[in-house]
This record gives sequence, structure tokens and C-alpha cells, in this order.
Amino acid sequence: MEQLAYESQQYVCGQRLVNVLVHTDIGGRASQEDTFTVAAQQDSVFAAVCDGMGGMRGGTAASQTAASALTAAYQQKDDLSVHAQFYLNCLDALDEAVYELRDETGRRLGAGTTVVSVLIEQDQLTWFSVGDSRLYLIRGKEVVQATADHNYRGMLDALLSDGAITQQQYADELPKAAALTSYLGIGGVRQYDVNTEPFPLQNGDLLLLCSDGLYHAADPAEAVRRSGTDADALMKALLDAVAAVPSELRDNTTWMLMQYLDKGDVKL
Repeated sequence: MEQLAYESQQYVCGQRLVNVLVHTDIGGRASQEDTFTVAAQQDSVFAAVCDGMGGMRGGTAASQTAASALTAAYQQKDDLSVHAQFYLNCLDALDEAVYELRDETGRRLGAGTTVVSVLIEQDQLTWFSVGDSRLYLIRGKEVVQATADHNYRGMLDALLSDGAITQQQYADELPKAAALTSYLGIGGVRQYDVNTEPFPLQNGDLLLLCSDGLYHAADPAEAVRRSGTDADALMKALLDAVAAVPSELRDNTTWMLMQYLDKGDVKL
């Protein structure tokens, strides 16, 4: 089986440490359109994964632009006490920055990117997402997808639940279910996720941020069942699951596993 590797780094977050493990893989694509970023300051830690759309010219530029702009906003912000507002204040500017990307002739690239991001400070977690990149919260053996997928399937599910379409109409439309209904660069984002009340973190909690290439190749809940909540063991379980898919069939795949720990529990 193909051997996949990952990088690791620790960040101070108040009286805790955040252990961050990252893997990114081009898969069978011609270019890598995923971008990830991690930063820390003033006893807080910030991270994001962006999955671009539009090929080398567009998708790569879109994800890098969004990741860079969001990181810069975090680094320039003095007061992060209202985390949800930080993300909401960034939303329109991020969307516009990607929407206005242009080629050498001045023509809009028409590119876009998804984003999933977290901000940790004082045992509190806030998340933000647009599109279908995901955040999973892992505590013990419990795995919860914290973010919604902003795609056509979500719209179909709502229409079916409301009785606005029949089961047959639902089935007929399912081949288009993965089409995104929201992303940065759409030109006016209306669908996004942000938790207005911070989520209280506990020692040992794991956060999994990922582009869709991961969950299309591996089931995070199954990986947790097999590996437990040791970050390195879980990372290896996810790597093994992804490596089992032939590289030529894999999408760009990026994920970041973050574990919130007492300083004495971090393996150096």
C-alpha cells in the first residue's frame, strides 16, 4: 500500500497546547487546489482549510487568496473576544477578494473556493464554513459533523422534508446533489455556518478540518472506532484509508487534525 506522510506542530493556547497534524495530497488531479493555514497569537490558535474550484489558474488562486486573507485578518485583529463576529466581519471581503480574481487580460477567473476554519481561545471554539469542506468534532468515541454541506443535496433534503417534491423527483435530481450552492467567490454569500455561541473544549478533544477529498475516500467515524483518540493513531488510520484508494482516483485531499491538550499530555 502507498505510504502517506503527515506534518506535525504544537501551538501554545493559554494553559493548553494544540497539537496540529496535517496531510495534503494532490491525488489524481493535475494541480493542487487545496490550501491550509495555521497561525497563533495572544493565547489563541486559528486554522483553515480551503478547497478551490477552477483548475490551476482559478482554483489554486482562489484557495490561496481566501486562506491568506483570512489569516491576515486574524493576525491584524486585536480583540477576538467575539469570535463569531470576527468571521462575519470577514465574510463579504473574502467573497469579494475571490470573486474579483482576474487573469493577465483583466478578465475575471470565475473561480471559487470552499472554506472551513476554527478559532480557539480560552477553552472556547468557534467555527466557520462556506461550501462542503467540513469540521468534525471528536470527543471520546463520539464523532459529530459540526458544519453543514452547502450543496444541492441539502436543498433537496429540505424540499423533500417539506413535501415540496416527491421521492421520485428527489431520486431524479440526486445525480446533481454534489453541486455547491454556496462558496467564496459566488458574488454574495448567503449560506454559511458559524456558531454564535462558542463551544467549550475539554482536554483531549479533537477537531478534524478537511476538504471533501477526505470524506469521499474515508469515513472519519470508522477511523475513530479503529484507532481511538490518540491523534497520531487516528492520523495513521485516516492515511491508511485514503491510501487504499488508487491515487489516480483520488481528489485533492487535505485535512488537519487538531488536539486540545494539557501541556503535560503533549508528546514532544
